[in-house]
Amino acid sequence: MSTRDEILSRLRRRLVSTLRPRFREKAEDIAHDTVAVLLEKYPNVEDEVQLLKLLYTIKRFVSLGAARKPAEDQFPEAFDSPDQRLGAEQELTENDKVDALESAIGQLGERCKRLFRYRLKEMETPEIATHLNVTINNLYQIEMRCTERLRAIMTGSRHTSEGKHA
Repeated sequence: MSTRDEILSRLRRRLVSTLRPRFREKAEDIAHDTVAVLLEKYPNVEDEVQLLKLLYTIKRFVSLGAARKPAEDQFPEAFDSPDQRLGAEQELTENDKVDALESAIGQLGERCKRLFRYRLKEMETPEIATHLNVTINNLYQIEMRCTERLRAIMTGSRHTSEGKHA
């Protein structure tokens, strides 16, 4: 009998393959968001058929939201392409953003730092879970909490949903 992690991993791959024709590189993100919602809202469902039904129902709503949002890397035609030379002031702003991000990540707990380091290396989720010695489901939950904490630090908010640091 398959464990819930194995079932979700298999269903996630299947979900990505159904999303890829329409959403291309956003397919992984949509699948990740879909699984995250499933894990959050239905933590006790273990039946593969039920998980499949829930996953595809959630995917419909998540993908509708993704289809409405313009891609972050697409610029309106009225703007110059991002590879145009930046002015000195804009370069400083970009450097400030990178510095602020590095500083914010430095304020996170060790597990969050490692997680972001692995993501920046573009490691696959199962490999990251192995390195962190957690299940894939736990990894998704950890990642959501770490991202939430990073966002709180970056925006200057002192509150997260759990009020803890990783």
